[in-house]
Amino acid sequence: MNALAQVDQPERLTDAPVGRAHHILARSLYRELRGNGYTPAQILALSAEMVSLVTSDYGVVDEGKSAS
Repeated sequence: MNALAQVDQPERLTDAPVGRAHHILARSLYRELRGNGYTPAQILALSAEMVSLVTSDYGVVDEGKSAS
């Protein structure tokens, strides 16, 4: 089984674990993108799209909770 599938996923953003892992991952991703020629504006556009996708995904979770 996939290791990621075994991890309990938080239902709300506020349920996500707090720690440096998120900071380290974000910094690594940013450096990787910059190292591959992405401009700060392109990274910002990518980030906005990711926030939009996560927001939509959490909306589905909320709707599923209210339906039950």
